[in-house]
Amino acid sequence: DHARRAVALKPDYVEARYNLARLLQATGSIEAALTEYRKTIALRPDLVEAHLALGQALGDAGRLDAAIAEFREVLRDSFCGESAPPAPDAA
Repeated sequence: DHARRAVALKPDYVEARYNLARLLQATGSIEAALTEYRKTIALRPDLVEAHLALGQALGDAGRLDAAIAEFREVLRDSFCGESAPPAPDAA
């Protein structure tokens, strides 16, 4: 409840929004967590932890293609604009 209150008082408080998303995910409120992760990323696009957590939450929601795309985006950004290593061939 503290995280919700902090976000309500200061919607651009990135850490509070990220913590709220983590709490929502941990308690099984995946759709709400996805919303909060996306808002966190909109406020701070370079927060790698939020991108990784978004990918995990997308996987938890069964949206595997979107989760993989998010993880690839993190890899691409980690290589400073260079191409990420190719994905291994699926067997």
